[in-house]
Amino acid sequence: MQFRDFVPADLEEVFSFARALLDVPPFDGARRELSRYPRHDLVAKVAVGAEGRIVGFCAATHPYWNAIAMVDYLVVEESHRKRGVGRELLQSVEAELVRAGLRGVCVQTALWNEGAIRFYERLDYERLAVLPEYFGSGNDAVWLHRRFPHGTPRSATTPHPLTVS
Repeated sequence: MQFRDFVPADLEEVFSFARALLDVPPFDGARRELSRYPRHDLVAKVAVGAEGRIVGFCAATHPYWNAIAMVDYLVVEESHRKRGVGRELLQSVEAELVRAGLRGVCVQTALWNEGAIRFYERLDYERLAVLPEYFGSGNDAVWLHRRFPHGTPRSATTPHPLTVS
């Protein structure tokens, strides 16, 4: 398995296996969003299998005003799940976020997606909140966070960089 940076030419191949996940609400804008990559605020990686096909994709954004990144996508082709591909993709993205000086990363997933929640918790993500109806009526989300080892929490008295005094 090879892990490398996502390039715009990868878009159609990523969508060929991720369509079921990324073409439904709330992800129906994913194609438009991904077609604008690369961007300065994005870290995106693909996993390429032995046969030369893309079998996994992970992307995180990190707005310049925030020290916390957001995992926007983590998708692994069904036939390559439970083999460590998702873990390697996520850790590869996280390593770049650490090099960029970010303090941590967040992700949200559907509350019913217990497998994804366990996956993130095994990788030291902590549950922060449940967001009622985040994905629509009756479809709650769980918000998870992982602080990077070098990161320090923002104190309650430290203003957010966008706070106006």
